[in-house]
Amino acid sequence: MVYLDNRTLRRSFWEQLNIKIRIGSLQFDIMLDATFVPNRVERNLTSHKHSAFEMHAIISGAGVLAIGDSEFDMLPGSLHLIGPNVFHSFRPDEGASFVRSTMKFSFHSSPLSDAWYPRSESEQIADSLSNVTYRQFRDVDSNRKIILLMEEIRSEIETPSTGAYANVQSLFSQLIVQVVRLLHPDGKRNESSPFPQRIHDEMRFRIIDLFFSHYRQSLTIEMLAEQLNLSTKQANRVLKQYYNMSFKQKLLDNRIEVSKELLRMSGMSVQQISEEVGYRATPHFRQLFVQRTGMTPEQYRVHHGHLGVSIADKR
Repeated sequence: MVYLDNRTLRRSFWEQLNIKIRIGSLQFDIMLDATFVPNRVERNLTSHKHSAFEMHAIISGAGVLAIGDSEFDMLPGSLHLIGPNVFHSFRPDEGASFVRSTMKFSFHSSPLSDAWYPRSESEQIADSLSNVTYRQFRDVDSNRKIILLMEEIRSEIETPSTGAYANVQSLFSQLIVQVVRLLHPDGKRNESSPFPQRIHDEMRFRIIDLFFSHYRQSLTIEMLAEQLNLSTKQANRVLKQYYNMSFKQKLLDNRIEVSKELLRMSGMSVQQISEEVGYRATPHFRQLFVQRTGMTPEQYRVHHGHLGVSIADKR
């Protein structure tokens, strides 16, 4: 791992990065600078404060963090989260130095929130962070997740590939969640599921799609209405709303699409395909197929088939 000398740090492309993430109703602004890359601190850093949260991951060496009249050891593998507008200073141990990686972030409530995201989760994250002035985390094993996330983020930014920004957003979201979990290591698990439930309309899509997958059977609007727990009139209205077609049109659409695939990909005869998709009378199937596609099943197979005309159709 390459370390930067703290005395030679200067403005870099890290400070130009505009990285924002959204967790529910919370908008996070991630602020990086050259110290996001592990850097060696060999001299005292005088008291200062920031308007954002600041987190320090101590990679190696040792030093002291001073906040007010209190001092805290900065040991390898430890994490230090400092709240906004908190004066603090650093100094390495006498005759020594320490290597750190730092990042800053702020957050605020945003009106742009996905309706399906559980509001309680956003509130828990906001409450956890809002009470922070300073927290120290010494459990090296627990901290390792965050330190590894920081390493992965650096790698993704330094050698980006397709989807790099989306991946960096995802990694920072994971990092924030891990920090919040460190703030409440003994917190009880949610008794109720934090995951949102599908709304009723989304369940209807699944019921309808499953229903029409049984196209071989003699399906009726009454059967679908019973599945949806609706009247036949309401069921037809739902089909019109979701698919812009009636029950008969939807059933015909499914059957014709399946028959086209069978004509393209199988050696089944037209009669066999007619029966496969739910039509006992082949002439009726031919008539419907021509109305929908503008050509007979045999003509469709010649133009689009991969296996050629079946032996049965040649007879």
